[in-house]
Parts: sequence; structure tokens; C-alpha cells
Amino acid sequence: VFLVRMRWSLLVAMLLMALFVVLDAVSLPESVRNGTLAVRLGLILPTLLIAWLATYQRRWRPYLQIIGAVAALSGGLGVAGIIWIARAHAFPLPYEGIILVTVFFYFLTGLRFFTAALCGWVTFFAYLLVEVISALPAEQLLYNAVFLASANLIGCFGCYFLEYASRQNFLAQGLLQDLAEKDFLTGLLNRRAFSERAERSWR
Repeated sequence: VFLVRMRWSLLVAMLLMALFVVLDAVSLPESVRNGTLAVRLGLILPTLLIAWLATYQRRWRPYLQIIGAVAALSGGLGVAGIIWIARAHAFPLPYEGIILVTVFFYFLTGLRFFTAALCGWVTFFAYLLVEVISALPAEQLLYNAVFLASANLIGCFGCYFLEYASRQNFLAQGLLQDLAEKDFLTGLLNRRAFSERAERSWR
């Protein structure tokens, strides 16, 4: 289930990034467009593609959390870089894209709580650094920071409870399987368990 979820999440992320590439190509001025497309096509999309391909490689599966974290960070830091490019050319690019990226890797990529929180807060501080360097007015910076921090807090709580529920579900499934396969008095495996194991061994 986790593998399928991660594959679809990365595929959706690549499609959305491709959509933003088209949007940037037709709407941004050339000075901003070149740098923005370089970040999207040279950093974010290739990282997402490599992470997606990794989900099909059995030998890479033990490292999927690390690979997913790298993909998430490339997205978050890449969007922060795009905002920096826009600010450097005095172009009013909306900052909300970084909130979308943050929410995405908290809830859709299948990252565990600690990994997702680390990616989220690194992205948050990277964005703050970009806006401080770009001399964004203090009042606007405060509002943007509060909104992005709120997205991170919501993501942290949501991701934690999702992970907790997933662990509880796993334990409950194991308990139900034990109840279905073992005799309650002796603790020995029953006929149903024997049939399943015999069929598996035969195959």
C-alpha cells in the first residue's frame, strides 16, 4: 500500500510540475522564466523522476524514506529558489507554491513523521532566508511566515496522527490474524492456517 501510494504521489507531483513548467513558459518574463525553468527542469523534475523509478527497484526499497526525503527537499528548496529568482528580478511571483509543496509531502508522499517534519521545517527556514535576503517588507514577511509555519504545524499534527493510526491498524490486523489462525485454548495454528501455509509452500 505504501509503495503504491508513493508511486502515485510522485507521478502526480511530476505532472503538476510539468503543468507549472508550461505555465511559467507562457506567463513569465524571460529574465525570470529562464532561471525558473532551470530549477524546475534541472532539479525538481529529475529528482522526482529518480524517486519514482526507485520505487520499482527492489534493492532500493529499504532506502525509500531517504529517497522520498531528498525528493521532498528538492521540491521545497527548489520552490524557495524560484521565489528568490523572482524577487531578484522584482517580479511579484506568489509565494503560495511553497505551501502547496509543504502540504504535499506531509500528507501524500508517505514520509514518516520525523522525515516529513524535517523536510517541512528546513523548507520553512530556507524560505525565510530567501525573503530576508530579498528584503521583503517586514509586515508581508510576518504574514507569509505565519501562514507557512501554520501549514507546517498542521502537517506535523496530521502526519503524526496518520502514522499513529497506520501503526494501530497494523497491530490490529496482526491481532485479528492471530485470532483467525490460532486455537484460543492451545495457541496452536488451526486448519485454516495450515491450508494457507500449505498452499503458499506448494506454489
